[in-house]
Amino acid sequence: MNKRIAVIIAAVLVIAVTVCYFVNIDTEERVSVHASLLNTVHELATPTEWQKWHPVLHGHPTNDGSITVDSAAKSFTLRAGVRKVKVINHGLTFIVADTANSHSSLYSYNALPTLLDDSTIILIVRQKKLLQALLPFLSNDRDEVTAVDSLKSFMETPAKFYGFDIERRNVVDTNVAMTTRTVNPANRFTAIDDMQKKLETYITVNHLAVMQPPIVHYQPLSKDSLEIMMAIPVNRTAAPQNSIVSKRMPDGFMLVGYYKGNFEGRKALYKAMDRFVRDRGLHIIAINYEKYIDNTLPKNDSSAVELEVYYPIL
Repeated sequence: MNKRIAVIIAAVLVIAVTVCYFVNIDTEERVSVHASLLNTVHELATPTEWQKWHPVLHGHPTNDGSITVDSAAKSFTLRAGVRKVKVINHGLTFIVADTANSHSSLYSYNALPTLLDDSTIILIVRQKKLLQALLPFLSNDRDEVTAVDSLKSFMETPAKFYGFDIERRNVVDTNVAMTTRTVNPANRFTAIDDMQKKLETYITVNHLAVMQPPIVHYQPLSKDSLEIMMAIPVNRTAAPQNSIVSKRMPDGFMLVGYYKGNFEGRKALYKAMDRFVRDRGLHIIAINYEKYIDNTLPKNDSSAVELEVYYPIL
């Protein structure tokens, strides 16, 4: 009798294991990304973007035939060594066939909106054997999650996604000695040099202490006219003198971007910060300005500068 029961149990176990091995089920995993739905979908729908964030494809050359696009099928295939990743675009759903040597996996990334404009949920749906779902250590399908984690890191790190370090800070330039001047744009470099000297004289005469590097705002008025505001953060206010006034800046928050390169190239930082503001739903409440953190003002468009751009924000 005991032998018969043992045989029945063994048979049931064999059947159960067989079913678990051959029956496939869908499993789901969610990853929250601090990025807009539009930007997230763009990253998933653009093959060259995959090469910026995918842990295997990252850094692989784009001009060696490693990308194949099938516009009719709304799909593209990326290759890196023995790895082949085929992506089929279904709008907000991206079906991925991932192959490396004899191992292959099929899964999908689904971009889901949230109540926040700058947040997206990526739902990872993958098919696996029931046995693997019951015994996770038998599964070798973490690559798709690792890839989304890499996408999350890429999109949430401004230096990677926007190309510059961008962060939110409290206002630090509380008191400033400030002057303005309207000049022909061709004379802007000599103008800021002269303005800095006059501000430094004002600071010395009034026994003020310099607290931060000089800041400058350029406001084009017309093709032949440019208004320049220059200020130097100081320890306290003082009486106005000629064209120089002393003001206290209100408390609040600043969006700050860092740039190092030639003076003309800083325009790329402004574009990146403008996009950051739109993506995060921020509001600019006052004029922006540049802080020359190495205390060196530019002499021409090719001058090497190290600066931060400040946007007062809500």
